[in-house]
This record gives sequence, structure tokens and C-alpha cells, in this order.
Amino acid sequence: MEPCDATGGEVLVMAGSVAGAAFLADGGDGRTRSQRLRCAPLPVLRVLAREGHDDGRTGG
Repeated sequence: MEPCDATGGEVLVMAGSVAGAAFLADGGDGRTRSQRLRCAPLPVLRVLAREGHDDGRTGG
């Protein structure tokens, strides 16, 4: 390896840049999704439960 060969350092910087960009993109996506959840009302699943059968189980 020659003293002026910077290929290893360039690869290391490029790998770090790719990993950093992935972390930033993931954080931006998470922030966007959480804001989207907070701004609109969430759907609610309505469940009707009926009791009073002989065995006491719930059923519909």
C-alpha cells in the first residue's frame, strides 16, 4: 500500500455516510408517521359483548 493511497479511508467515509443517511431517513419517516397519527381521529373498533348464556361465555 502506498502512503498516498486513501482508498480505505474513502470507503470508510462512504459507508458512514450511507449509514447516516439511512438513520436520518428512518427518523424523518417516523416523525411523519407520528404526526399523521396525531392530526386525525383514529378509527375505533366497536365490539358488542352479550352475557347471560348458561355457560357465562360472551358471544354475539
